[in-house]
Amino acid sequence: SEDTLFLADMYLSLAGAKGETGDLAADVSLKKKAIEIYEKLYNTNPNDVTAENNLAKGYFFIATPMKFVGDTNGAIENLQKSAEIYQKLANQVPNEPKYLRNVALSYKYIPPLYLKTQNSKDAINFSQKASEIDEKRLSSAPNDLQIKYDLSRSYEILAESFLENGQIEKAEEIAAKALNLVK
Repeated sequence: SEDTLFLADMYLSLAGAKGETGDLAADVSLKKKAIEIYEKLYNTNPNDVTAENNLAKGYFFIATPMKFVGDTNGAIENLQKSAEIYQKLANQVPNEPKYLRNVALSYKYIPPLYLKTQNSKDAINFSQKASEIDEKRLSSAPNDLQIKYDLSRSYEILAESFLENGQIEKAEEIAAKALNLVK
């Protein structure tokens, strides 16, 4: 119902305010409450695009405070859930570009978390996924500055992942691609 959705949105909004004051435990707790509601709304109507988008948004937004309270694995898990739902939305509504962008954004937030755990191979994997999506997006809109920026960030994260894996030449090659995009 609308009241339930309003409550979930209020939890999410209040959580952000708590996070800004440094109360990350409250931030995570309130976002979990929002996600519980978003999950119920989604389970009631799994083909409702708004319900799917809200659930993906909840998973995406809880990752950062989880990272800061030390729950790196929880942050990774929620970003992966976010990416899965956004990919489903991108397939369902192919003429809405924000969903594909949100898949790439979800993937972009994962590599630094894997690098924190000394897992450069998975960092490379998710960086490559984000880069491939952004390359596809740019091929369909070659003059879009936002997409160029998104792709340059994907390349930057990929270069960092290669560097952390000891693949210096590959890192330099990818970093040069990032720079060429923003010239």
